[in-house]
Amino acid sequence: MNKIVLDDLFPLQKQLDEEIHLLHKESYQTTKSKRLLALLVELGEFANETRCFKFWSLKGPSPKDVVLDEYADGLHFYLSLGLILGIDSLSYEPKAASDPTEAILLAYEKAVLLHSHFDEKTYLEGFHSFLDLSATFRFTGKEVKDAYLKKLAVNHQRQENKY
Repeated sequence: MNKIVLDDLFPLQKQLDEEIHLLHKESYQTTKSKRLLALLVELGEFANETRCFKFWSLKGPSPKDVVLDEYADGLHFYLSLGLILGIDSLSYEPKAASDPTEAILLAYEKAVLLHSHFDEKTYLEGFHSFLDLSATFRFTGKEVKDAYLKKLAVNHQRQENKY
């Protein structure tokens, strides 16, 4: 069992989001589609670092910390999208998929559904699919949360530096 409890990350994400909102004069409502597109971009960057789909290449995946960093970027946007829906608590036991490429495609598919069905059910299905990637790529809950916290510090620093 590798249950991931994210209850402590939602308030941290909310604090970062509020910092960004103040600096950039944006709101959750005006940035919902942009956050969703950012999530999809981050999923692509994550996939690129795993290299799981690159059948034409013998080169292996990027180092684990690099892959986790990209995963943490996606986690930021899932948490942020949840806050828009009033979700501030989540615990889930990720399930590993046998085919990493199919797992990433499923995560994409579920995330894209949020564009036309932005509701709690679709969000949770998408987030669960995203969290399943952590098990598929053998990340522990602690590794995921540590990567998030590391990237959170970077993101706060970026806002201070007018990134």
